[in-house]
Amino acid sequence: MEGVQRTVEFENDRVRIVRYRLGPHVRLPIHNAPDLVAVWLIDSHMRFTFADGTTSDERHKAGETDWRSAQRHAGENLADLPTEFVAIQLK
Repeated sequence: MEGVQRTVEFENDRVRIVRYRLGPHVRLPIHNAPDLVAVWLIDSHMRFTFADGTTSDERHKAGETDWRSAQRHAGENLADLPTEFVAIQLK
């Protein structure tokens, strides 16, 4: 997908670690995300749209971490700059 870089940094039978880099205003289509810990590498402003149509606008500072239960969502980088985060996905 244009404007999205996805790099698997590590994977075994229990965990997958993926680095995502989204260009400015890039949208990710709706997808299923597993349980994960997100580590924000750059100050970020994101919008998540969930399967039921609700949205959540979120701002994160570089170095923040948060837990996300498995969910179906789309994502959009609302910033004029790229954003980057690592997703530590549980299998």
